[in-house]
This record gives sequence, C-alpha cells and structure tokens, in this order.
Amino acid sequence: MKPATPEALRILELEARVAALEEILETRSRRLRRLQRRLCRRDLRLLHMAFSGSASLDLSDWEETIELSPAEVEETLERLWATVEQERANEPPGRRA
Repeated sequence: MKPATPEALRILELEARVAALEEILETRSRRLRRLQRRLCRRDLRLLHMAFSGSASLDLSDWEETIELSPAEVEETLERLWATVEQERANEPPGRRA
C-alpha cells in the first residue's frame, strides 16, 4: 500500500469536515422544524432576528395575545380536555353527569 500523499490527506480532512457540517445542519433543521410546529409566525420571526444578529431581542417586541396559532391548537385542546377530565374525577359521585 502506498503512503498517502499530502493532497489525499487534505481531501480526507475536508471530507470529514463536510460530513461533520452536514450532521450539524441536519440537527439544526430538525430543531427548526420542531419550532415551526410549535411557534406562531411572529415568534419565529423574532427568534430568527435574535439568532441571526439582525436585531436584538427586546421584550417590548414580544406581544402577548389570546389568539392561537395553528401550531398551538392541538396542545391547547389536550390541556383543556385534561382539565375537564380532572374536574370530573374530583366531583363527588352524586354530582357526576
């Protein structure tokens, strides 16, 4: 077996770096997809601005709202049903419907 040339070693090094960067990108993409399912558009935009350095994250930019984003509907319904079930479980036997 021939000894590896400096060029061949450099190619191997670069291939390893590319593989590591691809893994980091895949992990980041999975995390971003999870955030997209959970956060409303405005919150996603604020997070993007904060992480990209294009703007500082100022809490005055963060608005509270009672409106649900599509990503929040399922979790909210699950919590509401859990509350109803808990209240039913705590009712005295004569009051249960």
